[in-house]
Amino acid sequence: MTYIYDLVLNWSDSSLLEFFEWEENDEIEYVKKIPVFKIDNLDIIRENCIKVNVDFLNKIHYKTEVYGNKKIDKVEYCCVFCNYLMNDAVACEFNSDGECIYRSIVNPLDIDDFYDIEEKTFDLQFDIIHKYKNNNFYFTRSELKKKKILLSEIDKIFDENNEDKIKYFYYELFGEIDCDIFFMKNKMINHLKSDINFNINKFYELINVSNFI
Repeated sequence: MTYIYDLVLNWSDSSLLEFFEWEENDEIEYVKKIPVFKIDNLDIIRENCIKVNVDFLNKIHYKTEVYGNKKIDKVEYCCVFCNYLMNDAVACEFNSDGECIYRSIVNPLDIDDFYDIEEKTFDLQFDIIHKYKNNNFYFTRSELKKKKILLSEIDKIFDENNEDKIKYFYYELFGEIDCDIFFMKNKMINHLKSDINFNINKFYELINVSNFI
């Protein structure tokens, strides 16, 4: 079995967090040693929750070591999968039933250390449990947080019946004014939720500036 050493992982039980989106307050885990398998179908693992068989669980049982509190801890079922080009990799942790419960992107810089993985790909046997929902594929993690704040702010200014702010935001975003306040509210919300070309950062700056006026 091939191992990779000294990885930094950021576990998620839903959508994968790309390395450039990691944040200081995330639950980062420092891995001393973890088994790695080269497979042909990494995209499936990126997009779906999978379940592996008991033979594979036995193969990786307690083979992963992480840095704990002044000691080395062992993780029961954990490994890394990389693609056949060895330029992309995902770490997975499984429960005792073989279902993937956590995943993490591997830092692209760490993937450079995969050079000594054997050429032959591993024939991973698995079932797909469900597809991960990713309705916000085109937005970064930071933009998703801003969207949440902006939706809350829109509700706030309408609750306050602040027509001047409503018209100001609407004009700055769309270059026009409408006489129907509720139409303007709904248009801003709909664009914020579904339009991938909507300038979230511009709207966020407008909100911040207006709060100091």
